[in-house]
Amino acid sequence: MKYALSLTIVVFATAFLSVFATSVVYDDRHDAIVSYLKNPFASNTLDFLTEDEQDHMTDVHRLFTIGYILVVLALTCLFFGLWKKRITYKVFWRSGWACITFCMVVSLFAMFSFSRFWTLFHKIFFPQGNWEFPAESVLITLYPSMFFQGFVLHWLAIIGGYGVLALCLSLFARNMDEHARLFTRKLHKKRKKKKRT
Repeated sequence: MKYALSLTIVVFATAFLSVFATSVVYDDRHDAIVSYLKNPFASNTLDFLTEDEQDHMTDVHRLFTIGYILVVLALTCLFFGLWKKRITYKVFWRSGWACITFCMVVSLFAMFSFSRFWTLFHKIFFPQGNWEFPAESVLITLYPSMFFQGFVLHWLAIIGGYGVLALCLSLFARNMDEHARLFTRKLHKKRKKKKRT
């Protein structure tokens, strides 16, 4: 179970970072924000933001750093599992279903009301409440609601795509494993018959 969880964490983070890295906003301020969030050791020098916006970005940076730590731990766990030869098709099966279930739940919730979903997300991860800004603020100007809708949709599409791929791979691996066992049994039976004769 821990290997499936580790693989799922890596998939979530990789999908998130790939969407984050390819997000196109033609503004130097966006580039500065991306550089700040990518570097877990960076200090907040986003002087073009208000104090409240800077505080929020510090919280976002902290969340990114926690994510990096989780990915390192998950990769370490997966490496250990590969070294011990404990990564089987069941790991991909469980991870695939976890990703698909997550996508379905989030998609249904976000489809009915993205604003409620986004508010709930912020209340969970930013309980201090410093995430609401006026419409003319820099963060809202750079990243309006439509930006995050597209971001979440792209992120879920990658996770869901991985989930389907993981299930297909696990089914293929299970069939190969069953064929290998049948072949081994037949081989043993033939050897036993030869020994008797």
